[in-house]
Amino acid sequence: MGSVKPKLKKLKKSAGVPPSRTKGAAGQERTVTIIRDVTKRKRAEEKLRESEAEYRSLFEDSLLAISQASPDGRLIRANKTYARMYGYESPEQIIAASNNVRQHYAHPKDRKEVLRILDEKGFMEPREFQLIRRDGTQFSALVSARAVKDPNGKLLYYQATHVDLTEQKQAEAALRERDIQFKKLFSWVPGMIYQFTKKPDGTFCVPFTTDAIEGIFGCTPQEVRENFSPIARVIWPEDLDKVLGSIESSAKHLTTWTCEYRVQIPGQSIKWVFGNSTPEKSADGSITWYGFNNDITERKQADDALRESEERFRQLSGLLPQIIFETDIQGNLTFANQHGLKSFGYSPEDSLSGLNILTFVAPEDRDIIGKRVQEIMRGSESAADEFQMIRKDGVVFPALIHATAIHKDGVSIGVRGIGIDITKLKRAEEDLLKMAKGVQEKDEELTRFTTAVLHDLRSPLITIQTFLGFLERDVRSQDGERIEKDLGFIRNAADRIGRLFDEIQRLSQVGVIIHPSQEAPLQEIVHEALDLVAGRIAERGVRVDVTEEPVFLWGDRMRLVEVFQNLVDNAAKFMGDEPAPRIEIGSEQAGDETVLYVRDNGIGIDPQALPTMFALFKKRDPETEGTGAGLALVRRIVELHGGRVWMESEGPGKGTTFRFTLAQTRRHP
Repeated sequence: MGSVKPKLKKLKKSAGVPPSRTKGAAGQERTVTIIRDVTKRKRAEEKLRESEAEYRSLFEDSLLAISQASPDGRLIRANKTYARMYGYESPEQIIAASNNVRQHYAHPKDRKEVLRILDEKGFMEPREFQLIRRDGTQFSALVSARAVKDPNGKLLYYQATHVDLTEQKQAEAALRERDIQFKKLFSWVPGMIYQFTKKPDGTFCVPFTTDAIEGIFGCTPQEVRENFSPIARVIWPEDLDKVLGSIESSAKHLTTWTCEYRVQIPGQSIKWVFGNSTPEKSADGSITWYGFNNDITERKQADDALRESEERFRQLSGLLPQIIFETDIQGNLTFANQHGLKSFGYSPEDSLSGLNILTFVAPEDRDIIGKRVQEIMRGSESAADEFQMIRKDGVVFPALIHATAIHKDGVSIGVRGIGIDITKLKRAEEDLLKMAKGVQEKDEELTRFTTAVLHDLRSPLITIQTFLGFLERDVRSQDGERIEKDLGFIRNAADRIGRLFDEIQRLSQVGVIIHPSQEAPLQEIVHEALDLVAGRIAERGVRVDVTEEPVFLWGDRMRLVEVFQNLVDNAAKFMGDEPAPRIEIGSEQAGDETVLYVRDNGIGIDPQALPTMFALFKKRDPETEGTGAGLALVRRIVELHGGRVWMESEGPGKGTTFRFTLAQTRRHP
């Protein structure tokens, strides 16, 4: 019994379970252990960590300027937006430079006012303050804040959000200046520009209008600012209901208001007025139209409505970011908007004469589009078709063409259509396919990784499980020697799991923990790696020859050293009984590509096994030390550096050569 009890005590402490001792009826000593399930607590802790990580990400990456200050006013935390707003390069820089956040206020009393509100209410609604940047310039900002306290009501810190109003203030100043300029311009604009409002009570007024109102309605801007009646009185009685009805319809549907109506100022002849405006509904229920009224008497008399309509069409098509075109019955171009001309490499000054619609179609699609035009002319329904178009400089691009026939007196006289350049859409589709492929590859890689981890963890876990059973038996039989043996097996299996996790962590950090890329001679990288495996080389008596060729590598120096460290260590480990072990490190030129290699004269490998040697935890000899993650780590590092790695061996006893490439490797001439 004396030899067993210490073992039991040691085992229970290592399991983290506090034991208690009692004595039975016969006086024998018993140990009682209470095991508590902490799964929920662990999950809660994990959720808390995730929540804290999300909050940290939102805080640091927010487009709003956010800061935290201690109760005594020290700046203890700030995000990047906050630092940049005050002219600093980083949060760390502004924190180091700030003795107290009150130094950021242009007026010290403002900071006191903030603290007063926070002490009184615990929060402060957004308020405007003048703040000071690092260079001493002042700017306006909206500041909101709250006092953050612990569950006991103790003040922890103040958190504030700042919104820089500099651009807004500049915009407001520019707006005021623009209003002045507009008034100057309006005085030269023919017709009347106005702002017309229907109040919530249903009455009308004209808050703004240019002085041209006098020439159209015979009243001044001041007379109609609060009262619409001076205008209503001069509208021709037969047209007044039409005007008011069209206004009500526009208000109901919030559609553009247009109307042609007659006006007669006392003592003057009747004139025609054309009105056009766009409505906007305000929060208070009022509706305001922005537009113009123009005297169209001469246009009516000249009856040039058709030409005006054509001009409006051309103006509208000129604003559209699509290709607008018209052709005659032979396919000759009769109209193209500016965007259409530009899309095909032509300027507005270029003549359309002699240009046929087929001129803009790639040769391989001309027959197809020619037949499609004929079908449309014969009454086929319009549809969007994809064709390859060609620019003036010969560049081909995809476009969706939607066309319909132009009719006059029931006869087709041409084609009118719209074209959309879908080059960006096609590229987006390609990028999406590449992204999907990348996701699939990552998923497959994750599956392989998970399978490998589970496979290599299963063996030590089975060992632990098995010998725990043996341990229970041996504890009951009080066999100290077997207990020690059982614990040894369990300890070795646990160490194996620990090594596996260490290798997994190293592999996962590749590509995540990134050091700045730099250029270094091959020899420097190799000799740094050789220093790390000098013990293995000396133990095996291996001779290492390194090329003197002027080859320079580019990348994460630490990771590149790891590549050579793992390859040299692997080569030295598998020298076998070779009497003169030798490792050669050099480079070869394969076309425009420099291939690096690590060659040994060790035990070699069956060529059929070569493709699997870079798999995670794959070992050439299961009896050797290590986890088998080294070559997987090599492949991961090489691929992240834009290269590839492979093995070559003629078979057992013939040695092994590792070859790999790295992007931006250069050979000095």
